[in-house]
Amino acid sequence: MKLPIILVGVILFVVISSLSFFSGLVYVSPTKLGVITAKFGNAKAPGKVLASEGEIGIRENILGAGYHWVTPFMYEVKKYPVTIVPANKVGVVTAKFGKKITGDRYLANDDEIGIRKNVLGPGTYRLNPFGYTVSMVNQTYISAGHVGVLINSQKGGVEQSRVLPAGVHFINPKRYKVEVVPVGLNEYTLSTKQEVKITDAMLRGEEERSVQHFTNKSTLTGGEMLFPSKDGFNAGIDVTVLWELDPKRAISAVTKYGNVTQLHDRVINPMLNSSARNEGSKYTAKALIQGDTRAKFQETFTETLSDYTKNAPLEIVAALPRKIYVPVKIQLPIMQAQLKREEMLTNREIEETSKVEAKLEEQKKLVKQEIEQVRADTKVMVLSIRAETEKEVGEFEAETRLKTLKIDLETQKIKTQIIDILSKAKAEVIRIRGSKESEIKKMYVDAFGGVEHYNSYIFATEALPQNKLPIQIIHSGEGTFWTDLKMTDKPNLKMLNQLNLIKKSLNK
Repeated sequence: MKLPIILVGVILFVVISSLSFFSGLVYVSPTKLGVITAKFGNAKAPGKVLASEGEIGIRENILGAGYHWVTPFMYEVKKYPVTIVPANKVGVVTAKFGKKITGDRYLANDDEIGIRKNVLGPGTYRLNPFGYTVSMVNQTYISAGHVGVLINSQKGGVEQSRVLPAGVHFINPKRYKVEVVPVGLNEYTLSTKQEVKITDAMLRGEEERSVQHFTNKSTLTGGEMLFPSKDGFNAGIDVTVLWELDPKRAISAVTKYGNVTQLHDRVINPMLNSSARNEGSKYTAKALIQGDTRAKFQETFTETLSDYTKNAPLEIVAALPRKIYVPVKIQLPIMQAQLKREEMLTNREIEETSKVEAKLEEQKKLVKQEIEQVRADTKVMVLSIRAETEKEVGEFEAETRLKTLKIDLETQKIKTQIIDILSKAKAEVIRIRGSKESEIKKMYVDAFGGVEHYNSYIFATEALPQNKLPIQIIHSGEGTFWTDLKMTDKPNLKMLNQLNLIKKSLNK
């Protein structure tokens, strides 16, 4: 009876423990953070934002990614997104808790309440949303050929110790203002938007009223900067200034003038006007628009401007007058005289060109004649070469045919000689064979012991067919036909065999 009660108690304990364990198990994903709120504990001090250990309320510490176990009836966990700073931004952090800022600072250190002086670079951060707020601002980008001069918003004034080179920088805009200053070679141009234009009709005297209108107003001119000439006329100038600023002097430039626009307005522009008045007053209006004098004016103008700006935080490289304006009363006669000279030169060139063209036409005709003559001479030469070639070919062919006929004649002679030799050889062979046959027959007769015996032999061997009347000579011993013959009547057998062999050889 006791055993079932104990078993039931164990099961209940396991179930309650499992429920308690799993109800306190908390999972925080990588993109979230867990904020813990304590349900029990001591009360926080007045004004305190986040609770410490043992105090009731939202705790400062958070739960990172992963599995966590908290006592379910004592704590509550809520999940919030993590703080993500994009690649082109920085995060300005404002802390809601910490120590108070001391002194005259308004930017907080890492353990103080308020706007933090240090910013968050691109990345992911797990900050308690009840303890911090993060605002996203653009990164500071310094382009090539520029530097960034830091103006301290908290202390006031320009940072004298460093400048920002070209590139990307994580700057807190609450801490610094960045003044971007161009370094290296820079250009500043002053160019007029109004000018008195002399038309072609005015140059040719076709607009008398317009000319009179302009020449009566001797002060009328153009140019962005006006100055008096040596002869009392108003002159004007458009100019481009090339100036240089190194990174070390950028700090002093911003410290003294604020920015590049102020540098233009307070340094370059006033000094340009002073230089133009000082140097322009040394030349007459007519001299200012003539070649050699204008080049000298440009050189002295640059030197004077450089001298005027020697104490400024920049260096003048060159001052280039783009265009110099003088009154129409001065400019028009000069241009008309120049136009006349140009027309005279043009007419002279046209005349010289006509002469050259006439000479060229004459040379073209001579060249054409030479070409025709060369063609005729070439045709005659070709025909001559062709006739000579045909003659040589004919002579060569005739000579070749003659040589061929001579060779054929010699060949025929040789053939005739060969035939004659062969005929003589055949006749000689027939003669020799007949002579030999006569000698053989004579030897046959002698071998048989007379003509009568030889004739009998011929009759026996050649006149009658062998299959009808065969004659066999049987040699035997003493007492036979042959042995009984007289020695003088016996045929010479050895000689007979030799004669037969000679006869066979002759027949071949």
